[in-house]
Amino acid sequence: MKIQKVFIKTAYCLIGLSILVLIVLTIFQYHQIKKISENAARETVTEDESAGEAIPGPVEDLKERDARDTTPSNKEIDELEYQLEASEEELNMAHDQLSEEQGKRATDRESARQLYKRALDDPASEKMLRTTFKGVLDINYGPLFEELNLSPEKQDEFSNILIDQQMATLDISREMLYDSPSEENKRELKQRFQEFREEYEKKISECLGPGDYITYEAYQERLPERILVNNFMELLNPDDRLSADQEKGLVDSMYEQKKDLYSELGYDPEELVFPSEMDKEKMARNMERLDRTYARYTESAGMTLNESQMEQFRKYLGQQRDMEESSLEMLRQMNGS
Repeated sequence: MKIQKVFIKTAYCLIGLSILVLIVLTIFQYHQIKKISENAARETVTEDESAGEAIPGPVEDLKERDARDTTPSNKEIDELEYQLEASEEELNMAHDQLSEEQGKRATDRESARQLYKRALDDPASEKMLRTTFKGVLDINYGPLFEELNLSPEKQDEFSNILIDQQMATLDISREMLYDSPSEENKRELKQRFQEFREEYEKKISECLGPGDYITYEAYQERLPERILVNNFMELLNPDDRLSADQEKGLVDSMYEQKKDLYSELGYDPEELVFPSEMDKEKMARNMERLDRTYARYTESAGMTLNESQMEQFRKYLGQQRDMEESSLEMLRQMNGS
């Protein structure tokens, strides 16, 4: 339903732009017709005066009849002007309605921003978010916890650092998600983002030690692919469940394919992106990159999955692709781009 509302509002915007163009064209046409009518009337008076001095004859009579036949009467001109003025008034009313709708959309966007910020500033929301992050952490990092085989105390310390890192990321996201920061604020946010990343990487390194930190880095780099594969596995029928070797092979091959593609494109996935800059052109580039990434995923999966699993994998990526496109469109609409 929310996506339908976005499309409806987009349609309103396109209709409104068309109306504005019609207003300009109609007003221009109105003034052009009025100018032509005035010139025609002056020419008629001039011809009548010349006819009074000239010697009457068949040719002159024919010219006068042609002029009378082709020159619109004052009544016709008045009727045309009335119709144009009525059309202009209707279009002005439509323009006012469009402006009102755009104002309402801006108000709705600001209300959503304030609601989001109030929710994140609420201590109860922070506690709920930490609990949510803890549950997600157990799912996404469970295999890493098993591989590292940390003591309960060390695993709790490691988990808390990861949760704190997520909360710190959320604080920066809160400042950039709905606002349109100035260039100075963007530079400041990028600097803060880089500093906090270095801070938490240092904390994780000190917590795990050199050897386990290398294991963590390799796991972290493949986390997006691992999350995709985990969610995909939840949708499979029991008969199509992936083996441990299939799961690992799929994650690794997807990661290598994406890394190669990003290198070819010169794209840095860790670059800080401001949602307020999301317009139709950037959205199209994001979707093109995602389509190419998913095409590489599908190609690599063919060497790991059987025919039944591949069919479900293609369907799953298609659903993920549609969800990503809808999310970007809603974000673009939220920021009025």
